[in-house]
Amino acid sequence: MRTYVQLGVAALLLPALVFLTGCDSSGGGMEDPETNDPSSAANLANYDTTETAIVFNEEGNDLGVVPSNQDVIDNNANVRSNYVKWTSDNTYHLDGRTFVNPGDTLEIEPGTVVKGIPNQDPTNASVLVVANGGTIIADGNPGSDDPSQADPIIFTTREDDVSAPNDLSAGLDGAWGGVIILGNGPKNFPGSRNVEGIPSDVSRASFGSSSPDPQHDAGTFRFASIRYGGISIGQGNEINGLTMGALGAGTTIEYVEVFNNQDDGFEWFGGNVNGRYLLSSRNGDDSFDIDQGYSGNLQFLLAIQTPNRGDRTGEHDSGDDGYGGNSGATGEGDMPISDPQIYNATYIGSGPNGSGDVGLKLRDNFGGNYFNSIFYDFPLQLIEVENKTDDQGNDIGPDARDRWESSQEPGRLTVESSIAWKFQSVSDASAPFEDLVENGGSWGATVADDLENNYDVTYEDPGLSRSLGGTFQTVGVVPTGDVSGGQSPQGSYFESVTYKGAFDPGGSNWAKGWTFSDEVGMFE
Repeated sequence: MRTYVQLGVAALLLPALVFLTGCDSSGGGMEDPETNDPSSAANLANYDTTETAIVFNEEGNDLGVVPSNQDVIDNNANVRSNYVKWTSDNTYHLDGRTFVNPGDTLEIEPGTVVKGIPNQDPTNASVLVVANGGTIIADGNPGSDDPSQADPIIFTTREDDVSAPNDLSAGLDGAWGGVIILGNGPKNFPGSRNVEGIPSDVSRASFGSSSPDPQHDAGTFRFASIRYGGISIGQGNEINGLTMGALGAGTTIEYVEVFNNQDDGFEWFGGNVNGRYLLSSRNGDDSFDIDQGYSGNLQFLLAIQTPNRGDRTGEHDSGDDGYGGNSGATGEGDMPISDPQIYNATYIGSGPNGSGDVGLKLRDNFGGNYFNSIFYDFPLQLIEVENKTDDQGNDIGPDARDRWESSQEPGRLTVESSIAWKFQSVSDASAPFEDLVENGGSWGATVADDLENNYDVTYEDPGLSRSLGGTFQTVGVVPTGDVSGGQSPQGSYFESVTYKGAFDPGGSNWAKGWTFSDEVGMFE
């Protein structure tokens, strides 16, 4: 049964929504939406009791965000069969898992704010899930690529006053879930499976099928900022900022920021969706994580770690260790392999004394390529290329070494035409390459030799900068050094630029004007 309760003036009716206008614990007989538990990490001080909000709660049903009540549909321009629009004159609160069901479409207007309510039951974390077969249209800058014209769509925690950039703790994360978009693109496991971060008994959280569609289209997600998410539902099972499960090439993902997520910033589980202008800022685990046969094209990626948070800027796998998949006990030989083409990344590590790991952790038969990228200011090495051996030192792949040594295209793993600088592991800047490789022995020497002599990786100053003072740190991401001489991207999706890094050295910072990172002063 669906119930609609309206308090005050509200522009939009949705299933199981409660409309709030300036409610608090003493007003209108409405109970407090959250227990004030001082021991909870989500017990935050800035609940705004003056805003108008729409609370979505799907507890006890699987009706999704689109109403089926015909009276509502007939009398509301924002709701029609299989479609609902969330508008910028409202703020939307997610109370638990919130689904765009198969066959349904959620459109979100530019400038709309969506907030997740911190949930004391982490297995029902407040998260927006676009189910396989559902569609999202969330574009904070329709018809334009000009960041200065954007009115970004913001996904954040309920306690965030988005008009006050410094209202929450600089270290806050895990205060709600995140955004999950699921589809039916290619992947390398049989049938379908449930996505990370959602309990395994929630059937609408499955992605993939036995009949994948490489052109699958889950909609458009661009000029969006996702903040303070990543709640854990169990050991090793957290929600990423933006999770993409088997999205096909018909889906549009660009100009997306993930800020202060407890787990990964972005994670691709299979699929061949393309992406560009992606910012992973201050996230607690990996900046960009790839798994399960992802094979899309990526360009203009920016990762910024802080000294006390973040693991790897790139953690990339192909098969699924421990799952089994198509290839038996380990699953690491699952086909097709992950083979993304990545151009123009700028990855900024956790600094010389930071807590982060290597820049790129490449393992489990991963076979993608990095081109024209900059890796800057890391406490450890640039790269580890997994080399699985038995107790006698014999190769027991498949592993990333197999892909590095392969002559087969696609599927040959490389890092090419890129710049590394300011790695604490490097003891001699004139002979840095073995120090840039985490692997030891003859295999580490092989990788180092390839970087230097076969793949045109250099150790030189690209002209980036960083100041760790202040609350959020300040970085100069537009190069002032010589970053020319990159490769011309191959493929119609890519912008044809040959500079190295995510920013044109003679141009502007595409992450300014619409990101929270810019709002809090992180960019020079």
